[in-house]
This record gives sequence, structure tokens and C-alpha cells, in this order.
Amino acid sequence: MWWLPFAAVGLDLISEAALGGREPVSFLLTGVPPLVAATRGPRGTAVSVVVCLGLQMLMAWRRPGHFDEQHHVALYVATFLIGVVSVLLSVQRERAKSHLIRANSVAEALQRTLLRPVPPRIGHVRAAA
Repeated sequence: MWWLPFAAVGLDLISEAALGGREPVSFLLTGVPPLVAATRGPRGTAVSVVVCLGLQMLMAWRRPGHFDEQHHVALYVATFLIGVVSVLLSVQRERAKSHLIRANSVAEALQRTLLRPVPPRIGHVRAAA
């Protein structure tokens, strides 16, 4: 799934080129930060937010009079807010991953120490488990 955000950006850029800027397609970039958050850390997710916002603004700027239209500004704000939430989700995912790794290592250590075969005799006492 690591390639999915790149495919989404590529699809948006190809659509923009194919339509020649006649129709706005930069709204597709709004969905990229959550896709990045699923596979990358907080820094990578933050970089994707900046790249997506930059591409949206560039695409709007190329169309005269569209850069500061109300719906474009709303799109920038939505992308920014979705990006902030995506970064927070990425932080949470990294924490959960770290916790899972620690829990797994503790479980493995317990399995190695507790599941060793018990010797039949410990001194003068017979043992069984």
C-alpha cells in the first residue's frame, strides 16, 4: 500500500494535464495525507500535506482568477485540516506499533523462560509440570 499515495498524486496530475486545466481536479489531493498516514510516519505525512497544498495552489494559480476563489480557499483549509488529523493518526499508529513490538518481545521472553522443560528431579524432589 506504500505506493497508493503516489498513484493518487500521479492520477491527479495526469487528469489535470489531460483536461488542460479546464476542470479543477486538485480536490483529489485532499485524500492523499490519510493514505500516507497509513504507511508513513508523522514527518512523511506532514511532507505530503505540504506537497498536496502546494500542488493544489499551483493548479489553481495556473487558472487565472481561481487561486483565491472561495471554493479553492475552502479546499486548502480542508486539505490542511485533514492533513493535521492525518499526522495525528500517524503518531497514534507509530505509538501502537511501538507498544505492540514491546508486548511481543515480553511475550517471547516469557515463552522462552517459562516453557522450558521441567527436569524430572530437582535435588531430592521429583518435579512435574
